[in-house]
Amino acid sequence: MRTAVLAAVLALAPLAACDSAGGGSHVTSGTVTFSIEQGVDFYSGQVVDHANYQNADLIGTSSGTGVKLATGGPSPTENRPVNWFLGTGGVHQTFASLAEVPTTRPDSTMTASLVKAKAGNGFVLEAHGGAYVHGWIQSADGQTVTIQFEAAPAELE
Repeated sequence: MRTAVLAAVLALAPLAACDSAGGGSHVTSGTVTFSIEQGVDFYSGQVVDHANYQNADLIGTSSGTGVKLATGGPSPTENRPVNWFLGTGGVHQTFASLAEVPTTRPDSTMTASLVKAKAGNGFVLEAHGGAYVHGWIQSADGQTVTIQFEAAPAELE
């Protein structure tokens, strides 16, 4: 009996260690394109269909004129932190490449959505496993966004 219980515990242990959004222990890097009602899991680098706060790190929804981006989180009303790099007058800064996007860690109050994603917007966000993602919107239109991303440096600004 003990052997059977031990075998069951060992078989299920890997499942208990996974976050509900899946993925491994490290953020991947690459380029991903997704549409409205989809999102991305930055641990796997995969597009998530029917994305929601539980299964994606970044979620795309319609803003009426473009793609609105929001982070996932522990509940539908509690997003994980993201720094969208607001500039003068509250306008989001744009950057020429991922290398130009600052690596400034978001604080816990920075949970607002990016209402209309546009090419050149950059971000640092906290992913579901606690790691930070450094990203840049390569292109965006009314239906899709393409994002270049990488694990943020261990020592964020």
